[in-house]
Amino acid sequence: MFSNRSSIYIISVAVLAVLFTAMFLFNWDTEDSPLTKPRIRSASSPKAGIESKAARSDYFHRLLRDPATDQIPPGMRQSELAYANKIRESLGLLKKPAGNGFLATSA
Repeated sequence: MFSNRSSIYIISVAVLAVLFTAMFLFNWDTEDSPLTKPRIRSASSPKAGIESKAARSDYFHRLLRDPATDQIPPGMRQSELAYANKIRESLGLLKKPAGNGFLATSA
């Protein structure tokens, strides 16, 4: 019915199909599946839960607070921005290049 060459081809395709099927069946880990993992949302996401938003707010409060008064000092954001500009100035990042930014080439 089948020639020797076509029967070898059919058998090899069947063996490969069985191997691929076995590979997917035995290596499928349902715990690491993206369908079963709970989604972790950013605390700044509009869909985040109240607990994660409260934890984020508490974290930043503890990060920025004065330990003696347990309050964030007034004008802290302005001080933070001034310090960032001071660092940029010291590194020369605020200076604009002379000219239009293109290098002049000699003809």
